[in-house]
Formats: sequence, C-alpha cells, structure tokens
Amino acid sequence: MTPDQLRDLQARLDRDADPGKRDWWTRYLKGEARFRGTPMPTVRHHVHEWWESHDFDGLPATDRMEVPLRLLREPMTEDKLAGMLLLGERFVPGGWLDADRDLSAMASLFDDGHLADWNAVDWFCVKVLGPWVAGLEGPAADSPRAALGRAISSWHSAPGLWRRRAAAVAFVNLVKEGDDVFDGLIDEVLRTCEVLVRDEARFSQTGAGWVLRELSVAVPERVSAFLDQNRQLMSSEALRSARRKLDA
Repeated sequence: MTPDQLRDLQARLDRDADPGKRDWWTRYLKGEARFRGTPMPTVRHHVHEWWESHDFDGLPATDRMEVPLRLLREPMTEDKLAGMLLLGERFVPGGWLDADRDLSAMASLFDDGHLADWNAVDWFCVKVLGPWVAGLEGPAADSPRAALGRAISSWHSAPGLWRRRAAAVAFVNLVKEGDDVFDGLIDEVLRTCEVLVRDEARFSQTGAGWVLRELSVAVPERVSAFLDQNRQLMSSEALRSARRKLDA
C-alpha cells in the first residue's frame, strides 16, 4: 500500500466523520484512544469500496497482508477498525490468513502498542481472532482450528496486559459450544482465566469475567468450581460478570 492509497482511505473516512461522535467516543474511552467520529457501518462501506478500487486482491500474499496491518498501526481508531474489517470480512472468508506467517504479526500489534485500549482490543478479538479460529477445520485436537486456538490461548503468558486479555476475549463468542469448538478449549480458557485473575488490573479481571460468563452456558459446574476456588482473587465486577448466567 502506497502513502497515496492510505491517504485516499483516510480522506474517505474524514468526509463522513461526525465531531459529536468523535467527542463522545473520546470521553467514553477517557482519552485513551483517538477517533475521527466515523460510524462503523460507514467505515465498512468505505474500506471495502476502497479495497476494490485499488485492486488489492491481486497483490502477492505478503503484500496483501501488509494492507490491514498498516491500517492497524495507524493512530486513529477508525483506521484500525478498517483493518479489522478487512481481516474479518475478506481475509478470513477468503482463507488468506496463515497462522505461521500472520499470528506473530498480530501479536506485535499488541506488544508494540497499536492495540492498547479495551475498545480496539475487544473489537480485534471478536472481529478477527474468533472468526479466524471458527473458520478453520476442526474440532479434533490435531486440527488447524485447535492449533490456532491453542496458539492464541498461549498469549496468556504475554508480557503485556492487552495480549493477555485477548487470550480470553478471542473466545467469548465460541465458548458456549465448549469442546465442540475444538478438543481442549475449555481447559485452555480456564487456564487463561487462572492467569488473568491473578492480575488486579481491571481489564485483566473483566476479560476473565466475560469469558467465564459465556463458558458457563456450556459447563456451569466447572465455572462454578473455578469461582469457588478463585473468588478471593477476583474483583467484585469480574465476579458479577462471571456469575450473571449462572444466577439467571
């Protein structure tokens, strides 16, 4: 992607930016992220139209992958979202992602500070990582889906909070199906939560609480046992979240 092509997309996003939405999101994220104020449906429209107008489909695989990665390294949230939408809505369905090549590049987005607020991190998890796992062949323990799922789960040992959170949140839309997603998913998620609840940081705690809440649909007894064993480590916010569907 050339600088002119990047500026073309940014100009499209700027044309439909709403200062009111920009200010609302800036306050909501407490200044931790920068916004244009362009609504997500508009970002989706522009990024797909822009992609087609520049014929990025015809690029070699490595160059093609660099397009969404470059967008994700931009400072504005809508640029990052554009990169996520390309990955989730073109690369995943197209089978264009390669775990050996691309997962480490995605990890670097967290480690280098390009995905460093809960809004961007959680969108990346639910728009890219979760659908990527779900779109692969599975669910056997030696399947591509299981291999990728375990690799993402191993991020719970990452040095930074946000990649550790992603090790849990990547699975929030999958864990209701438990090990039917891939053999060993439940154990992987609970192992990740054991790490997250040992960190007092709010977004470590809430990452665990969120995925435990969804996991309780599949294995309520195992989530209850986890909460009994770890309640002294968990914030009240995380506990309430984790128990919501159990209590219901």
